[in-house]
Amino acid sequence: MMRALVLLLLGLPPILAILFLPSYLVLMREELAWRAQPDPYEFLTQWRGMRYNEMALAQLDEAQRPQGYIARFISSPYGVSYRSGRQILAATWNHDESQVLTASATIAERWNALTGEQMQTYGENKRRDAPDSRQWGFGFTQVAWYAENDKVVALTSGPSSLFFFDPVAAPWRISEKGVESFVARGNRAAFVESFERGHVADLTSRQITQLPHTDVSAIALADDGAVVTATRQDIQWWRDGKPERRIAIEAPYNPQSISTDARWVIGRASRHALLWATRNGEPLAFEHASEVTAVCALGELVVTGTDDGRIHLWAVRGSTPLRSIRASTAKIDALTCGHKRLITVSYHQTDVRVWNLDGRPSPGMVATPTPPRQEWIVSLGADVDLPNRFPGLMALIDADSAGARQPWAVGALVVLVVLAFGLAKGASKGKRAGSR
Repeated sequence: MMRALVLLLLGLPPILAILFLPSYLVLMREELAWRAQPDPYEFLTQWRGMRYNEMALAQLDEAQRPQGYIARFISSPYGVSYRSGRQILAATWNHDESQVLTASATIAERWNALTGEQMQTYGENKRRDAPDSRQWGFGFTQVAWYAENDKVVALTSGPSSLFFFDPVAAPWRISEKGVESFVARGNRAAFVESFERGHVADLTSRQITQLPHTDVSAIALADDGAVVTATRQDIQWWRDGKPERRIAIEAPYNPQSISTDARWVIGRASRHALLWATRNGEPLAFEHASEVTAVCALGELVVTGTDDGRIHLWAVRGSTPLRSIRASTAKIDALTCGHKRLITVSYHQTDVRVWNLDGRPSPGMVATPTPPRQEWIVSLGADVDLPNRFPGLMALIDADSAGARQPWAVGALVVLVVLAFGLAKGASKGKRAGSR
């Protein structure tokens, strides 16, 4: 029995240390990083998913308010409200820019743009495994207001169908091939099918008109009722399904979109944002120091986003930005321009923020997150700077990010217990034999 106890006393501490010490050391290192009062951008970049993220995000919100930041939606990747897997694929304003519609991989939502609060959810989770996914598609890839800007229509993929809300109406399959660009205004919608042709859909009669314009990649509905389509070679204006005028352009790649006021065809190429005026084809280029990942334009303002998480505001004929803001800790995935406000989507399409375009500070809702509960062993280890006293051990922990050590430690623990049990059982048999 004594041998079994000695074996356990000698073997258990190192095995338990292998199992639990690394996670405690990582928490200690995070605690030390937070105590150093880091820049919130850098902290969120290096420690995303950790316990102090909500605290750092509150600091980030306050740091951005003087630059025009208003609110973030609760689908943010940080904080207790985050719902895993929610990716914002599209966002659009209502008429007065007080509300925002978003489309995600599972659901459509309506938000208060000034507070970031969710106001309404549309549809059930349209996942790929939904019972009706083969008939009506899955996910919501686009969303828009229609009618008098008080009804909501959302687009699915594979096959592409329209779901109608406020009030709810039967869905309408509009394409078997897939839709790349979708907009709605009044009782009409326009979309591009499989980078081939533009279509105009009457949402009341559910009739679709195909426009005879090939290789289309972007489409828009103009204020005067015209439809605008764009390819790499030209911009085409349409009225009542008939061509009105054609303007030749030379684009290096397929245009990504057309501004909501139908004034600008928008594209990008590496470190350049590219625009063409839809009225006369005038080309404009905006050069950046890093790769351009998103562009939007409205009126005389252009907004660009880059892979370093910054947004840049330009006059349409300006050579330098009017203003630049570090809006995210990751690249800007998408931008939606309004007349007064801007929506940015970043952090792998999960961090959605609203900004005043004029940079006017907004008081917004002040976040007061509760500090995370701290275990005494983490606080004690941070107090004595334990992670930095064992840099070699920390390097081993970082190298073993996949957790390969744990199966070995669990196996060693099982072997240790079996050996100790065997020794104890053997000692018990020997004692019984000696007593006879």
